[in-house]
Amino acid sequence: MRAKMIVIAGMVSACTVIEPGLLGSDTGPVPDCTTNLECTQRFTALDNSPSPVAGACVQPAGRCTRLASDDCSVITGDYTDDRAIVIGSLFDTNSGNGGSNSIAMLRQNSVALAVDEFNAVGGIPGATAGVLRPLVLVACGSSQDLLRAGSHLVNDLHVPAIVGPTTSQDTITLTQQVTAPGGTVLITPTAAASSVADLDDAGLTFEMIPNDAQQGVMLIRQIHDLEQQIKTTTGKAVIKLAIVFRNDAIGVGTRVSLNALTLNGSSIASAANASNVRIDAVAPDAPDLGALARAYVAFRPDIVVLTGIAEVAKVVAPLEALWPSGADAADRPYYLGINSTKVADLTTPVVGNDGLRQRIRGVGITTIGVSADTYSAFVLDYEAHYPG
Repeated sequence: MRAKMIVIAGMVSACTVIEPGLLGSDTGPVPDCTTNLECTQRFTALDNSPSPVAGACVQPAGRCTRLASDDCSVITGDYTDDRAIVIGSLFDTNSGNGGSNSIAMLRQNSVALAVDEFNAVGGIPGATAGVLRPLVLVACGSSQDLLRAGSHLVNDLHVPAIVGPTTSQDTITLTQQVTAPGGTVLITPTAAASSVADLDDAGLTFEMIPNDAQQGVMLIRQIHDLEQQIKTTTGKAVIKLAIVFRNDAIGVGTRVSLNALTLNGSSIASAANASNVRIDAVAPDAPDLGALARAYVAFRPDIVVLTGIAEVAKVVAPLEALWPSGADAADRPYYLGINSTKVADLTTPVVGNDGLRQRIRGVGITTIGVSADTYSAFVLDYEAHYPG
């Protein structure tokens, strides 16, 4: 993966005051605004609103633009400050999916917390030495119309940076169609497809966690450990493996990373493992995977690898429910996931069910070890900022 450097200070922001000497010049169009407060007052009057309607005087054109849109409704920071740099966040906060939505809100709140903490000390360094500039966050939901939300941030507000989205496929789509053409930095906290690093993005898109190829190495190690554990505890000479992958960037990337896997002493693609390995692609928007779960009951896998988010609820839950009640717990499959599977769909079913809990493992970001102090400090700040 190529190295990239993030540079935000000094980029064109949505709030730089036009130099008086440029107003009415022959070098460009005459601006219709000079301050954010002017635009806010204009939109408030236009909407006959009892509360302020946030607006920004977007430069260099000097054009009044609403900060909020159909997808972007949460604003953090003083948007009337003309020194402020407007940035965006883009998470799945408007999906209506309880698990994904609640996690998306935590991520959105975390970005807002960072903005508040920067602003508490005056902001971030600007282009002028020793001058700090405050931040304004426009938080958007990505699930209704990803490109529409991203276009509002990039093409309407000209934000220099966006935090999000969460999936690799959305990150690739947004980079190719909106942020890279617009010259906007995109920082995704959870996308893990190695193909993101190969995008023609002018070095503007960043992943923050190990990619699928790196996670694949760790998955293979876990599968080998489980293979030996299962064979030792059950006496089986041969074990069976099922791989369920989403037919999108992260799913395909993770599946490809397992091509080097050996099982029962042979490659998973070998004839010797033809009856021991199943690999199934599922559509990202598949409404139901009950048929696949029933097929797995007949197949009787010892290990099931999951590479998506919804696959946890759509495979694990029905498979556990359909598994013959007389079967010994030792015959039930182990489940291996990646970072994206660490959602409520995974953690909720194990409450009070130690048998299932002890059969779930995976790879991803940890909050123990060297990162424990940093994580603990973040949790304290978050809970103080968002009680309950």
